[in-house]
Amino acid sequence: MFNKGTPSITAVKTTCKIVQDSLTVVFSFLKEVESHIMKDINISFIRYYVTLVESKKFNKSAEALHLSQPALSKSIMQLEEHLGTALLKRYPKGFDLSDAGKYFYETSTYFLKLYDEFMYDIDSRVNSLYSGTVR
Repeated sequence: MFNKGTPSITAVKTTCKIVQDSLTVVFSFLKEVESHIMKDINISFIRYYVTLVESKKFNKSAEALHLSQPALSKSIMQLEEHLGTALLKRYPKGFDLSDAGKYFYETSTYFLKLYDEFMYDIDSRVNSLYSGTVR
């Protein structure tokens, strides 16, 4: 959007409007998702679940997430309780994913990728607005 050199006030205002409109659409979407599916689910719990599935061990995941193993277990149980289904089939020495757990993992990895890309994009756009000199 910006040519080489210092951006004009008009260019900055246009970029701000685009960012504001984008944020409005995304926040509206996230609010809709939250109200229907993810009410009371902390995005951290989704990250915890993905980390757990990928590492395949509670203690290894807890260490990577800088949590205690009981705190991680409690977070996963709260996630399952909120979703109304078991994500894991627990055994004395490990776990497998339930069918719902497999689907939730696939969906969560996709969701987190989009969420992280969105947050990076917004951060980059907002920070670029404040770099340079406006005349």
